[in-house]
Amino acid sequence: MNERFQMDLPIPETKNRELEEYEGIAENVLGKALKELGGHYGDHEWYHARRPEIHPNSVRFIVGIDDMSRGGKLEEALRKYWHEIVPKVEAKVQEVGIGTRRGVQDTILYLEGVTVSFDGFKALNDLSFYVLEGELRALIGPNGAGKTTMMDVITGKTRPDTGKVFFKRSIDLTKFDETKIANMGIGRKFQKPTVFDNLSVFENLELALIGNRGVLDSLIFKLTGEQRDQIDDMMETIALTEHRDKLAGSLAHGQRQWLEIGMLRMQDPELLLVDEPVAGMSGAETEQTVQLLTKIAKTHAVVVVEHDMDFVYALNCRVTVLVEGTVLAEGSMDKVKNDERVIEAYLGR
Repeated sequence: MNERFQMDLPIPETKNRELEEYEGIAENVLGKALKELGGHYGDHEWYHARRPEIHPNSVRFIVGIDDMSRGGKLEEALRKYWHEIVPKVEAKVQEVGIGTRRGVQDTILYLEGVTVSFDGFKALNDLSFYVLEGELRALIGPNGAGKTTMMDVITGKTRPDTGKVFFKRSIDLTKFDETKIANMGIGRKFQKPTVFDNLSVFENLELALIGNRGVLDSLIFKLTGEQRDQIDDMMETIALTEHRDKLAGSLAHGQRQWLEIGMLRMQDPELLLVDEPVAGMSGAETEQTVQLLTKIAKTHAVVVVEHDMDFVYALNCRVTVLVEGTVLAEGSMDKVKNDERVIEAYLGR
């Protein structure tokens, strides 16, 4: 590449995000601009794109190109997408309270520009999603919307093709496997309970508390009085105190779900991902689950995937609607259920 194209674009003076977070935005902008001109981010037959440089008040795009006559169109495309994307991100940041520039609450999780493809099908399509510390969030959408794939990306089961996935603002989750991510403080509960049927309620919670100790350590491990109190407190939280010595396999469906949530909580993750917790539950069990998750969310961030709209409404939290791998709408349940796009794509009339 014989010619060097360079262009600086301003970072908003009222920026709500840390400077390094603009790197992902800039890469997204550059990728869209190059795609518009018939290329993609990386090496190409007529250009070589470097990673954007982030400066205190601007972002610098540097692209090696074979013909400077292309520079005009590239500049136009970069400017267009920068001024299109950045205001939307800034507005979203202000709306949900993300960032630290204004002294607001930190994000515990953010996905930005995430795409995942399987045999040409985009399960996630340029997805951006943010969760605050201590937030309870509901995630809804039709089957095939990308909800499970998003959870897989967060927990390291699936690697995204493009995009950024950060935990606690500085941990790049795309660089770690499932085990390491779980140990960092992200817990996941699948739809089907995975408790130990031949152990009692107490023993299941005890095993969760022991965690990743080695076999020998586990054999000689003795609970302290404080740890027994922790287990007792958790049994009270999940409404299973009177079933302390009952085998998990003999519990009702809803009780098994609560036990698994309790086991997850015993590991003290900072972020809990909970998949369809009330599927198959009675009305009373569903109400109890609302109370349980609401209580947990007072001290932990919780993302709940669910199809039961009455349950989501009862959670009284922010709702994100996922359709075709991207966010279609976001806000209170009252807001999203009256959104014509959501009605058409998911809820129906």
